[in-house]
Amino acid sequence: MEFEEWQGYVQKVASYHIPIPPDFIKDYDDWHCRSIVGRMLFLMKDIEGAMRVLSTVRDIEINMDQYPEVGLSDAEHKCMCLRDLGEIIWMLTQKQEAALYYYDNAYAICKEYKHPMHSAKRGAIWARRLDIKYASGNMAEALDECMVKMEEQNKNDEINQYLFYGNKFLAERFGEKGDYARAVAYMQEAYKYFPLSDAGKRDIAEAAAESDSQVSFEKYMHCTTLQYLPWEQFNTPTMEEVREKQYASYLKRKADEAVGIKTNMKIEIPQESPEN
Repeated sequence: MEFEEWQGYVQKVASYHIPIPPDFIKDYDDWHCRSIVGRMLFLMKDIEGAMRVLSTVRDIEINMDQYPEVGLSDAEHKCMCLRDLGEIIWMLTQKQEAALYYYDNAYAICKEYKHPMHSAKRGAIWARRLDIKYASGNMAEALDECMVKMEEQNKNDEINQYLFYGNKFLAERFGEKGDYARAVAYMQEAYKYFPLSDAGKRDIAEAAAESDSQVSFEKYMHCTTLQYLPWEQFNTPTMEEVREKQYASYLKRKADEAVGIKTNMKIEIPQESPEN
């Protein structure tokens, strides 16, 4: 990718209404910057630009044990890049095999990564694979995988992404057939496993109270567009805290680079007794 082309993408993302500190996106040599720019271009519906940038992240090797105090891990960065590449391929070609190549790799990271993910939704990535299989005509395979995965889960979990997205997947299939009563029943089951704020509980109660099953289903589906609380909430920092710590890490990394120190090198400093 030519530098001028990269600069154009950076400028486009920097001028978007969602503010991103320039230092997080301007360095082409930092694949994390390319990850952010590529995913933002996809969000902005610049499909060609997103494809160009995200493709440079596709083959990056990552450390699955790496987990930062705040912000996205390398695993989460790559997972979401692969997810977006899969979605782009599906949008452009409607070819299951090509799209699932990326989605399956994203899902493999979800399964292997043992630390919390703050932005990537493991259950949503798994279920999107089912959507693609179903839309490609492999309906039995998609339904079988859905049922098997749900059977593997602990029904006593208070929060479970796979039970939520599995029930949602089944609800959508009945909704497509016009069987809204069964669709609503599956959505009611799904929301037993979803992290809900007070606003979420209010919205779900409103959907459940609706006497018309089609309207009830539509209200439930609207609720699925809202993430009321984080799925994996482990002392989740505020966005401002994330930005401050990411910027501090960036400044430290640049300072280390300026004096030729590799940031991943462990240096043991001998302990000396203080002079009196």
